Amino acid sequence: QYVQDSGNSVVDALLEQLRALGPQPSPQAKAEILSDPTFVQKLIDMHDRFKTIVAECFQSDGLFQKSLKEAFETFINRDLGRFSIAAMMSSFCDRVLRRGGEKRSEEQVDALMSKLVDLFSFLTDKDVFAEIYRNQLAKRLLYDTSASDEAEKNVIQKLKMKCGAQFTSKLEGMITDISLASDMQK
Repeated sequence: QYVQDSGNSVVDALLEQLRALGPQPSPQAKAEILSDPTFVQKLIDMHDRFKTIVAECFQSDGLFQKSLKEAFETFINRDLGRFSIAAMMSSFCDRVLRRGGEKRSEEQVDALMSKLVDLFSFLTDKDVFAEIYRNQLAKRLLYDTSASDEAEKNVIQKLKMKCGAQFTSKLEGMITDISLASDMQK
């Protein structure tokens, strides 16, 4: 009721707050962002925090959800220089899914990848992400450095649900080919 009575001023205030917290495109900020391996984790945490605020404080009101979506689309798609956020997100996946990388349980990896795919939905450079992710997946599979085949399949399934079968067909083919090759060697 309060949201409807106050017009869009509360929504606009939330949108401005979100935009202010997002990565800023100044040269110094670009250098800091590109050198920070926890940048994507910080984006995930920030998205979680604001998603919770919208759900708990504003009962998931459509105006606030739209505002949250617009704010994240705005700063996730900003030009940050040499590397795109799509590339950084793919590298984050690689660190999480690579054996010897970040130590997490299967449940933690699954939850984290679900959150990353939620964040991924804001990207306009989905094809850039897909290309980099595909190359990194190929290396993990060929060099047998993947922490878990099940985790790899789960991420691909999450991407498939978000973007469709055509988006993930090459990734699924790679997993199938490696499985067949390992079965033939046995």
